[in-house]
Amino acid sequence: MQTDIKPSWLTMSIPRLERHLTAKQYPTDLLQDVVRRVATAKEQLRRHRIKTTKAHQLWADVLRAARNEIAGVRTMKCQTAALIKSEDGVLQPDAKYKALSAYEDVLIATIEKLRKVQRADEYTPSQFVQYVHKETGRLIPNDGEHWSDYVGASTKLKIEMMFRDLPDPTRGKRKTPFERRISQEEHAVARGHLVGQLAKAQAELEERYAMPSTSAGRQALEELEQDIQRANYVLDTLKKTAPLPARWQGLLNM
Repeated sequence: MQTDIKPSWLTMSIPRLERHLTAKQYPTDLLQDVVRRVATAKEQLRRHRIKTTKAHQLWADVLRAARNEIAGVRTMKCQTAALIKSEDGVLQPDAKYKALSAYEDVLIATIEKLRKVQRADEYTPSQFVQYVHKETGRLIPNDGEHWSDYVGASTKLKIEMMFRDLPDPTRGKRKTPFERRISQEEHAVARGHLVGQLAKAQAELEERYAMPSTSAGRQALEELEQDIQRANYVLDTLKKTAPLPARWQGLLNM
């Protein structure tokens, strides 16, 4: 015989729940059944919290870079608007302002779309990429590690052409839309994880070198060593604001 799990039971420790049900004079069989189902439900909730917390944080990293980008675009818009206002305060047509506005619209739409995925707490970025591919056939590049990966190719091309047609600025550098960059702090944390992975891979490689192997096995180890060396080289040459993959093997595609 089963009974519904009460929400208050999920807040109790298992020993406390057993004492509570005993005091309520639950039959032994029913008490054991309730305790078993509550323990299962608590474990499922624990795993769900871990999953959603991780997913939420990964999307927060993606969204942080997008919000930093839109903040910079809005600053540029304000500066451009101040330069192109007529004497009576009316904003005059300007190609740079138009390009910045179009780029801002894309950023707004992308941020809102990704916020919906984050709020759902169902997928990490890489899981969402797999889900989209399975459901629609669309391939989101780079495992969805950067906000710009979620912008369609035709939209990107349109915005990039608008900026490409602008004259060279008299001061500073040209604005590059959809530039793949993150904060230096995020880069440093991600880099630390990759350094650890590469050190572990190198240690495991050396252990395998010390073991007897066939010529084919030896060749595979040499190829792995080349991959590790190349990954270390790529990691050392990347900008301090470059997005980084979750696994060191991803460096081989950069």
